[in-house]
Amino acid sequence: MSLQPANVMQMTGQAISHLGSRSPTQRAAILNGFGRTLGDGIIGLQALHLAIRLGAIAPRPTLFRLGHLPAMVQSLYDVADFAAIRTLPQDQATPARRFEDAEGFDQIIDIRDFAFDPDFQQTSMIDFFLRRLGVDPHIIPACLRRNSWLPRRVAPPRQQRPNGYVLVCPRASMPLREMPAEIHDCILRHVAAIAPIVTQGRVPSALAGEIAHVPPCATLAELCALVRNASWVISTDTGMVHLADASTCRAWRSFRPIVRSGGSATIRAACRSPFARRCRKGSSSPAGSATMPSPATPGFPTAPTSAGSPG
Repeated sequence: MSLQPANVMQMTGQAISHLGSRSPTQRAAILNGFGRTLGDGIIGLQALHLAIRLGAIAPRPTLFRLGHLPAMVQSLYDVADFAAIRTLPQDQATPARRFEDAEGFDQIIDIRDFAFDPDFQQTSMIDFFLRRLGVDPHIIPACLRRNSWLPRRVAPPRQQRPNGYVLVCPRASMPLREMPAEIHDCILRHVAAIAPIVTQGRVPSALAGEIAHVPPCATLAELCALVRNASWVISTDTGMVHLADASTCRAWRSFRPIVRSGGSATIRAACRSPFARRCRKGSSSPAGSATMPSPATPGFPTAPTSAGSPG
């Protein structure tokens, strides 16, 4: 279905009618909303933005966030002007400790330690957050799950490099998820034969001059520009994948499909493809039709996958 504004509004109205005559409370607090990583924040804030639009949550809820967040994550919440931000004391970071500021709110949504919730581990991230915010995810059309708030609030700066490159992102918020060097090098070799590449990782000496290395972005706007101007994103970290979805840029995730992706409509798992399996085996010269496909060939998806399924 086309993502025309009229269609979106019609679907929003249908979703609201399914919610019935619920009257949202006026003062809502969300504890640990929504975690400490960029990917969780992008998805959680999209769920919150949608819940506010549907009337399940009153405007301007208060997010109680843990302190000492990475600067890029903090920048994300700084532009989320539809919520107030307060600091959650470290000694109240888990459900084992009573939240002491509850008297100032009509409703407390407690998602402290949500990463350990069995429901979070068994469903898509957007569905989990929607349920915790009082919205039945089954009534939400796929187009409304996509990030609609971030692009309007971040103005990416102009870039010196031309648009249309493939962006490779081997770094992750957790070392366990980082792309192994041999996989990264193999991806670069294959993609360099068919498309211009920009990578956030190390460029092999054999490919120096063919591939552009980009240093860590200093601001959220720079990061959004880097993703928005790419034709494809290959990433091991969900934060970059969710930014790609917000920019309507197709993305391949290089971690295993059993790891959550958030339910995005434009994400494919790179490890399902033949070239990635060969990379894991250490092959550098696949032959025939099993080579890394170009974005113009059937090997690259030409239509979005279904949304809402677990990552």
